[in-house]
Amino acid sequence: NPAEFPTSCHDFILPGRDIHLLAISFGGVTDWRTDVLLSVTPDGEILDQMPVAVMEMRAAGISPVMQYEITSDAKIIVYRLEPVSDVSIPLSDFTSFTAQRVDRTYEVDQDGKFVLINTVRYRPRTYTREMLEKREYNIYLGNEMPMKKLVSVGRGR
Repeated sequence: NPAEFPTSCHDFILPGRDIHLLAISFGGVTDWRTDVLLSVTPDGEILDQMPVAVMEMRAAGISPVMQYEITSDAKIIVYRLEPVSDVSIPLSDFTSFTAQRVDRTYEVDQDGKFVLINTVRYRPRTYTREMLEKREYNIYLGNEMPMKKLVSVGRGR
């Protein structure tokens, strides 16, 4: 089945290490595309893997619900829209949904494992199909408001 094979692959070399990051896209011939980031040795041994992008592919446009970037200092930032409701929305009925944007930053350790180093949560908001289908729309440029971190204050023990 062609949908099970990757449609594209990109190779990134991590500075100062014998570890490569491979970005592989699956499902390009279906309605959905999922990108998976692999950390691998030069011999092709897979050390770790992580889904980093999910989007619906439609004639009208692409609707991302998860995107990523690899920064110049080899950090991986995954931007994700997480629905606030557990109720499933049939794709044919989807006009909008309320979600919370969550940005998670990872680094690759010396063993090639993805390690979560930071999480930023944003205030929930409504995302429309029309908004997500705009070709120029990116989750990371969405103007969401970061939520304030809760700070614990000690009581003079």
